[in-house]
Amino acid sequence: MKFLFYFFLVFLTLTIAIANSGSGNYYFSFLKYIPGGDKTGHFFLMGTLCFLSNAFVVSQKFKPLKVPMLKGTFFVICFVLLEEISQIFIKSRTFDLQDLVADFCGILFFDLVFRVWQKFQSNKIKLSNQS
Repeated sequence: MKFLFYFFLVFLTLTIAIANSGSGNYYFSFLKYIPGGDKTGHFFLMGTLCFLSNAFVVSQKFKPLKVPMLKGTFFVICFVLLEEISQIFIKSRTFDLQDLVADFCGILFFDLVFRVWQKFQSNKIKLSNQS
């Protein structure tokens, strides 16, 4: 999982760098063929980052503002907020509230997927220990 996390982080960093450089229209033109295009991309990119981040930090939980959260999910939310807000200050980018909503939907969905996957993995281990 750590390799996947690092690989995806490099991929996402390159994706953001391309978008920040103003070359995004050329490199991401294939998105027009995907239903939902850009928003679907945001959903899956940030959702995948959330899932892999939680796997990387071994699903550690804590309570910021008294709300129980997985640390990976919290870090991705902070990253997404900073990245999306930074677009206000980058000439080649445009802040889009719909992108932010798609990011958060992906994060919440993949947080849930991770929790289900984690539960499945712990039940699988319990069953193998009983054998």
